Amino acid sequence: MLLGFLSVRGRNFSTNITTSWSTRAQELVNLERYPIEPIDSSLVVRCRDVLRETGVCLLPSFLHQAAVQTILQSCCPEKVCASAFTSHNTHNIFQQEPNSLEIAQREAPLRTRMGLSTIGSIACDELPSNGPLLALYHWNALRDFIAQVTLGPNIPLYRLADPLGACSVNVFRAGAEAGQWWHFDEAQFTTTIMLQEADEGCGGNFDLVPDVRSDGSIDSNDQSGAGFARACAALDEDHSVIRRLHEFRPGTLSIFHGSRSLHRVTPVTAGKDRLVAVLCFHTSPGVVNSDSVRKQYWGR
Repeated sequence: MLLGFLSVRGRNFSTNITTSWSTRAQELVNLERYPIEPIDSSLVVRCRDVLRETGVCLLPSFLHQAAVQTILQSCCPEKVCASAFTSHNTHNIFQQEPNSLEIAQREAPLRTRMGLSTIGSIACDELPSNGPLLALYHWNALRDFIAQVTLGPNIPLYRLADPLGACSVNVFRAGAEAGQWWHFDEAQFTTTIMLQEADEGCGGNFDLVPDVRSDGSIDSNDQSGAGFARACAALDEDHSVIRRLHEFRPGTLSIFHGSRSLHRVTPVTAGKDRLVAVLCFHTSPGVVNSDSVRKQYWGR
């Protein structure tokens, strides 16, 4: 546990978890390395180029390590992680369940292949309202930076209005074979922050096959498309098409095209839990998850 104070750009960074963070989110971020307040246009261009070329933009040490520890202490104590609702869901890469009408009507290889996802989640309303993680999520400078990287200049981005899923923490419990099978996200892009990684050799790896959906061949069941071939190769564990993101370490901010890139988290078999903060945004205001999604991931 880190104690005392860490100097951050001339400020005193307190690791006291009782401190109110409502006006101090900027102290969590390594602004010397990632100047997002005010936004450095050259940083935006670099991140946008990397995202376009590779499908994922990783910003290592985006959060100070003391900040990561503070978030863990305030938002993810062991008792909270242990009691987080856990979903067990069998699905295909489009997150359709086996009894889906579309699967029954379209006997396509990628729609009939299924895998199991087991994920715990600390819901947004279970996080400290004045804690560091929600302060970071509600910090306009972070939202505006993500908007410029993903959408471009002068295009508004909105925080999700969902009381459970706006900002949450995914909990992959050690020893419970918790992981997330290959899938695409519904959201155009996904923003996450690694808080705690699994122990070395104990799973919890983040694997990615970038831009599989870019040509639309998968959605149309066109089996001649390059995306279809790469998706099939990933499901067959062909590691020539799979990128394992070893750089996704605690404090790293990840922005990736989750709706176009096939991805998974391998099961955590032992050691520490894998904890990842999920920050959700949308191009329209007032967006919430469906009742079925809330029930599936948070049980209510």
